[in-house]
Amino acid sequence: MKLIQTILLFCCLHVSFGQSHLKPIDFNKLRLQFDDASAELRPEYIPLLYRLADTLKKSPNLHLTIRGHVCCVNKNALAVQRAKSVEKYLLQFGVKKEQMTVVGMRNSMPIANPEKTREDQLTNMRVDFILR
Repeated sequence: MKLIQTILLFCCLHVSFGQSHLKPIDFNKLRLQFDDASAELRPEYIPLLYRLADTLKKSPNLHLTIRGHVCCVNKNALAVQRAKSVEKYLLQFGVKKEQMTVVGMRNSMPIANPEKTREDQLTNMRVDFILR
């Protein structure tokens, strides 16, 4: 069922993103948030990933580093899983694997430091990008 949803979404996005009214996105500032203990991509980020994929396909000399982050030391493997989750969607949208590097940053680059609240922890549960 999930595959069918992805295919349908891809078809809809392919038609809708051919329009020129879309605002430019600075992918180096883009952050995708994740739920606690989850590497599942939220559906609201799929259109952004489609646009990122389109950018990468149009510029094969660009390279994307996908960096996964977590909020605490005990979840280091989750950082890589989050980055790989994003990579999977980009591959489905036609980006070449050679254009991407997946890195788990663990909790080495927190946005909220120290994590005093639950909101601070959620802020640090993310994937971000370096596009060069």
